[in-house]
Amino acid sequence: MLLHHNHCQGKTSFTDLRTVNGEVCETYQRVCERLGLLQGDVEYINALEEASHTKMSPQLRRLFVMILIFCNPEEPRVLFERFWDTWKDDYERKALAMNVELDEQQLKSLILQDIELNLAAHDKTLAEYRLPNVTIEDLRRVQHMTTIQPTAIREELDFDVVQLQEEAEQLARELTNDQRDIFNCVITSVQQRSDLRVFIDARGGCGKTYLLNTILKSVRSMSEQGEICLAMASTGIAANLLHMGRTYHSRLKAPLTPKDDSTLNIPVQSNLAKVVQKARLLIIDEATMMDSYMLSAIDRSLRDIMNTKEKPFGGKIVILAGDFRQCLPVIKNATQDTISQRCINTNNLWATFTIKRLSTNMRVNANQNPNLHAFDRWTLDIGNSIQSQVKIPENMIAIKITSETLAMHRLIDMVFPNINANISNPEWLKGRAVLAVTNRQVNALNTIAMQKLNSLAVKLESTDKCTDPRHELRFNPEYLHTLTPDGFPPHTLMLKPGVPLILLRNLNPKQGLCNGTKLIFNGLISNRVLECTVVETQEKVLIPRITFVPLPETWPEDWQRIQFPVKIAFAFTINKSQGQTMQTVGLFLRPEVFTHGQLYVAISRVGSPEHLKIALIDDYVNNIVFKDVLI
Repeated sequence: MLLHHNHCQGKTSFTDLRTVNGEVCETYQRVCERLGLLQGDVEYINALEEASHTKMSPQLRRLFVMILIFCNPEEPRVLFERFWDTWKDDYERKALAMNVELDEQQLKSLILQDIELNLAAHDKTLAEYRLPNVTIEDLRRVQHMTTIQPTAIREELDFDVVQLQEEAEQLARELTNDQRDIFNCVITSVQQRSDLRVFIDARGGCGKTYLLNTILKSVRSMSEQGEICLAMASTGIAANLLHMGRTYHSRLKAPLTPKDDSTLNIPVQSNLAKVVQKARLLIIDEATMMDSYMLSAIDRSLRDIMNTKEKPFGGKIVILAGDFRQCLPVIKNATQDTISQRCINTNNLWATFTIKRLSTNMRVNANQNPNLHAFDRWTLDIGNSIQSQVKIPENMIAIKITSETLAMHRLIDMVFPNINANISNPEWLKGRAVLAVTNRQVNALNTIAMQKLNSLAVKLESTDKCTDPRHELRFNPEYLHTLTPDGFPPHTLMLKPGVPLILLRNLNPKQGLCNGTKLIFNGLISNRVLECTVVETQEKVLIPRITFVPLPETWPEDWQRIQFPVKIAFAFTINKSQGQTMQTVGLFLRPEVFTHGQLYVAISRVGSPEHLKIALIDDYVNNIVFKDVLI
């Protein structure tokens, strides 16, 4: 610490000792925090202070929630009281439009209510972070601006009923005959409050997501006050494609690694249980990736929550959707037999589901091009495993791999042509990706793509340390920097404006910020906050650095990494692509696929062979399909 001398009097002023960058600090502890000598909450103070200049109030409130959930600050109440006044602009504009005035307490109540709503997505409350409580009286004073429903219910009714009804009617008019048959079946059951369990068998391009969103919007807008539907999926990417979608792990508090006797973490008397009770239906997309134990856990808990032991799923309308030709449950170190036995269609509950099929490929049906129909039949044959060795047609082979690095360079150039001129256009970037089998190839492809960009990169390094200081000599930071456990960002992130990213954590499921969400990097607010744009919604979001802790059984000592929860995503694994529709796909097949459905998933991301560019060693590639799971 530098001592500032008063030259006129020839002595040191204590006020000068407490001055840092022109700010006179109240205590010497605060001086040390400002100078970075004490960690405390200085990281989060600086992050919120620097981000406040964006004037994006909703994003700033969500940033605060992310800090609460993932960074565990020491004094959340102090952070709130210091910054809440910078998070009110949108409410003031809304009040002005309604020609009403809001006093300080009303503004604070609205902000706390919004924070409470975002905390609820993580099953957390204001009280857990020692934040001010919003009383019934507080809510009554702002009920002209918001609803006073319990948080968990308010979260699922956060939509405009009139607007949703108009959208639902428009979508319903465009349904095909197959889609309308399923739609009418579901709507009739909802109206009559009768039991229904349906599995929608649909491959890529058959309009499954379109149908599910039509059902969701139609049921949610059935009454003036709105109805609750729980829209869920196995992955964050698939969940983002559903209206108000969430992963079922997030929405139902489902176990990450289910066992044969697992249940959902939903106490019967909780507000979330009340949401489930009020829900008119439950939808789970990409259900073929679900473990059979998970299906049993959902059934077991729903019977308990609904107090209806004799009816499957407590008598709830349950719609599952997916394609068994695609990737199956991911079970660590499992054999083919184990994976097959853990698919949902081996569960005793499967017999209670009616199977409905969408068989018309909408991408192909809209075009009478015979080449597209031939491509569709060829793709379907791969999914049905007509041959265990598939010959790749010559027009789809872009590169014969002799040098892996050279082939990667060429494939990136094909999928992302003239990258420096086009990188600033999110629409150009939106439907493009290179798919690979392993993370090693994905990392190499992303590095090559980054090297082709002429813009300057920002270098963002993580802070790594052992939780127990006694082990710091044995596991020093330099060693920890070399580690990248599954689901961790790397120690060093090199980012450039316009670069696509993929999110690694469920930061804000309500906002669509799930594990797997695709983002575009806009720039740095500071070294502690990224500004990004969500690819699907084009909404701007603020992403803080968060703390990552590896699973206890994976490392001999406890340690943690503080880093931004993102990875570069010019390329990603085939499994990550499931559920997405793309415009241009590069497929790097060295090594070849190694498990069920990977080849089918990769090829079926596009509707035309012209948009598929494959790099491989030989004309023939392996096609692995577990035929016993197909229906």
